[in-house]
Amino acid sequence: MKNGNLEVAERIIVADDHPMFRDALAQSLRLQYPSAEVLEADNLPDALSIARSGPQPNLFMLDLVFPGMDGPSSISAMRQEFPAASLVVVTMLEDPKVADQLLEAGADGFLGKGLSSTSIMEGIAAVRSGDYVVKLAAAAKGTVTEMPILTPRQYDVLRLLSENRPNKMIARDLGLSHFTVRNHVSILMRSLRVQRRNQLGPRAQALGLLPSGEAEG
Repeated sequence: MKNGNLEVAERIIVADDHPMFRDALAQSLRLQYPSAEVLEADNLPDALSIARSGPQPNLFMLDLVFPGMDGPSSISAMRQEFPAASLVVVTMLEDPKVADQLLEAGADGFLGKGLSSTSIMEGIAAVRSGDYVVKLAAAAKGTVTEMPILTPRQYDVLRLLSENRPNKMIARDLGLSHFTVRNHVSILMRSLRVQRRNQLGPRAQALGLLPSGEAEG
């Protein structure tokens, strides 16, 4: 990132009140992104103070249950104040419904603390490349479950896409602009990892995101 003729390092803020986890995550980020300035805070007010004291951060890594954090409302406020930053929640509360609420509020990623360091870093890299990511650890089985979590609006678009409706008709039915629908389709294709628009319906059905028989060829 450049400011005039000065090179400004990327800024990453790690906010978590568990010192060992926070330090380990910050160190992993410094190794992965050596040119970035990685800053730490043990509560949300301090994290926001750090963020406001210099160039806007590129990435926030946030615990879900720690001082100052109020779930979706905090995420929504941060999304408005830092529209260009990636907001990633890393938490022990590995609940897909909570993940859905946070993504709807403006988060870009939801990662379980039970994941391996490698898996967490892969999730961060995916968010930085533009994906919406939810990765949860099934601790009892020692396995990782990855399932795209859609916002209610994304689900509405997906449902209409599965009925083979063109973007203009979807825009009309949902009261959206054609440009907004096109953006939703692009996000859905990345999230469901398909290459063509007409693959979204069958892929969503295979993942259980649409009831059986709802997706048309």
